[in-house]
Amino acid sequence: MPNPKELLAALPFDIRVEALAAALLENTEGLADSAQLKVRPRGHLGRAGEREVTAMAGTEFNAAGQEVVYLDVNREGLYDTLPEMLFFDPAMDGAEEDEKTEYLALQQEASRRFLLPFEQTFYQARIDLEVAERRAVREMGGWLRRVFRLEVPAGSPVDPEKLAAFALMLPFVPGVVGKPGRAAGLLSSVLGKPVTLVAGPPAPCDLPAAQQSALGEALLGVDLVLGALFADGISALAVTVAGVGAGEAADWLPGGRHRLLLEDQLLPYLLPAEQTATLRIEVDGTDGGFTLGETAPGSLLGYTTQLN
Repeated sequence: MPNPKELLAALPFDIRVEALAAALLENTEGLADSAQLKVRPRGHLGRAGEREVTAMAGTEFNAAGQEVVYLDVNREGLYDTLPEMLFFDPAMDGAEEDEKTEYLALQQEASRRFLLPFEQTFYQARIDLEVAERRAVREMGGWLRRVFRLEVPAGSPVDPEKLAAFALMLPFVPGVVGKPGRAAGLLSSVLGKPVTLVAGPPAPCDLPAAQQSALGEALLGVDLVLGALFADGISALAVTVAGVGAGEAADWLPGGRHRLLLEDQLLPYLLPAEQTATLRIEVDGTDGGFTLGETAPGSLLGYTTQLN
């Protein structure tokens, strides 16, 4: 298990104790059950100036030999939420002030110790609920990925978890469509490569031979298109994928698995239906070259070319 003090100090943001406990259970070796996590409420008075989880320690072991992690939180305990009269003895009204103060402190400590098992049960249920919600979100992402047929090609470097996250984003896609900056950021996170979207001039489209016209066939009042190409006037979107390695460039050519994933499964959700897109690939710059040798097998005329 990582050093608890270093882990808390490394967190750049505040985090709920349930979320922190769920993350510890998922990513910490030796923590397999929420019963190994003990939450100790320390009151809410310091909450405004401190984080929710103020301390974390894991130096004890339970009866099964498993490490127990204690999380101190700035929250009210059961003792703080219950009426004071449950713990106050009216017979102490006439006692000396020092004696009464000492008695109340001992009574408070004993009451908190008595209520601690109940608090642990409540927090354990909340931690289990957090873990179940995380698992449900992941399973929902996989289910949506299958529903929308967002399948990762075999051997693709794209993480299936990222496609599942993309599937979870689909209800919010209307806020992305028509905004190249947001769409590019979403594609970059899924593909793991820098993606830019830039609006350009309308892309020419091939006109079927049956609809092509010759100049002599023109009739008054009838529209016609000359030539084999036409443009609909809607600006095309230039999609550029950078950081493509030389070894995977073939997968980005027409018919390649990465190109099919982008064109058939991702772009249709992020672009307006009437907009066309042209794909451009930027291969990582490498110093290529060749050498001539006389000893390599299969040489022609005593020489062979070896690509570097």
